[in-house]
Amino acid sequence: DHGPRWFNVSNSELNNCEIHDIRVNGVQFRNATNITVDNVNVTRVSDNRSPDNGDADGFHTYGGQNLVISNSSSSYNSEDGFDLNANATLINVKAHHNNGGGLKVFRRVEDGWTDRTVTAINSLFYNNGYYAPDPNQGNPGIKVSAGGGLNLYNSVVYGNYDEGVKINWA
Repeated sequence: DHGPRWFNVSNSELNNCEIHDIRVNGVQFRNATNITVDNVNVTRVSDNRSPDNGDADGFHTYGGQNLVISNSSSSYNSEDGFDLNANATLINVKAHHNNGGGLKVFRRVEDGWTDRTVTAINSLFYNNGYYAPDPNQGNPGIKVSAGGGLNLYNSVVYGNYDEGVKINWA
């Protein structure tokens, strides 16, 4: 039911993987440091729950430092493409056709509201966010919680249901 789950690891790599048709989180990192992910594609993660009540993200982190994801994609998932609560860098990634946002950057009470910053370089975030409990609202291409940080360089955000980029999302 789960894709790869890495808990409390450091100095590790995940390369050249296709992860698809699973129920809970395509790739998950918890309190992981110095992690490199390259050419990993996650698609069709679905737990048959709504994005506001499930765990079907393409890539999911909880805590962590120095996570680098490059040349990878997340698509057609029931929740967010990249759901990141870690200091991370995304290079040449694509997030599209996810029911939640393409990229979510957030902080958690469980880790003392530690600041988290994600940098996205040469990346695409499109056609995300088509689920919303209120049909007048949807998820944006990129959503950043209060206190979260986003650096966006040479990237394209288009065709998402709600705003392209929403800062101080709650």
